[in-house]
Amino acid sequence: MNLRHIQFLRLVIEKGSFAAAAGAAGVTQTAITLAMQALEHELGFALFYKEGRRKLATDQALALARTGQQVDNAVKELRTARGAKSTQGGQSTLRVGMAPAAGLLYGATIFQAVHLGPNPPIVRIVAASATEMLEQLKQHSLDLVIAPTPRKFKTEGLSRHVMYVAQPVICARKGHPLAGAQSLEEIAGAGWVVTGPPGTPGNLVEEALRVRKLPLPRIEAMCQDFRMLLRLVAGTDLLCVIPHQILVCADEHTAIQPLQICEALPRYEVCLHFAEGGRVEGSPLALVIAALLASRS
Repeated sequence: MNLRHIQFLRLVIEKGSFAAAAGAAGVTQTAITLAMQALEHELGFALFYKEGRRKLATDQALALARTGQQVDNAVKELRTARGAKSTQGGQSTLRVGMAPAAGLLYGATIFQAVHLGPNPPIVRIVAASATEMLEQLKQHSLDLVIAPTPRKFKTEGLSRHVMYVAQPVICARKGHPLAGAQSLEEIAGAGWVVTGPPGTPGNLVEEALRVRKLPLPRIEAMCQDFRMLLRLVAGTDLLCVIPHQILVCADEHTAIQPLQICEALPRYEVCLHFAEGGRVEGSPLALVIAALLASRS
């Protein structure tokens, strides 16, 4: 069961509506709706019932939300205990969340920076959706995050610095029937593989088609790993969007090609996020932040 979905359920109950829950979570209302549908499908019972024009939580939903809160509290206690144990053991851990391209661009910079100081920590790099990583940053489960800032995500308490602007391109296998396409309209009916749900940077094609009032993309595959995504594109007629050329290795360059589409895809900023006031001068986190800011492109 996806604990993030249970967190969304608690927000819906607390805030009184899907829209208010989406605002509090920094996600789209569609994401909340899909999460509730997934929970209902998995559990086999309704989470809400209608009373007039309002949707109210069922008794089962209220019980699930209470259990979710208990699980969250237990996880926080375990993380606190783990942090204390790590400190007592002598070697600390720097916890970094990064989008795939950011990891390739800045992973070495982070590692080299922490080794400038005494007693360098273990660098633990994690990857998840931008929303999930930023929520973990707010909960102090991560020390910094390099990822796009999701629309409507509330960044109170976080410092945010632009690292680069992603300039995504549409790619297909070489020899694809649509390889010569020059407009979004020509490829609107194609099958796509994406790395994120609707309304996220991993599904930029949806936004690009919607803005031009074209049919929404036919999503046939979804995966988080760009290596897998590129292999799918190289061996099928699926199209994809690549947010940064660094994600395409030499072998894949020979198998796929960018399409020369005249319309530009939406660009978005990839940012360094960390807690305001969280830096201690000379600490590994401070050294990493300084090195990252100095390396901005």
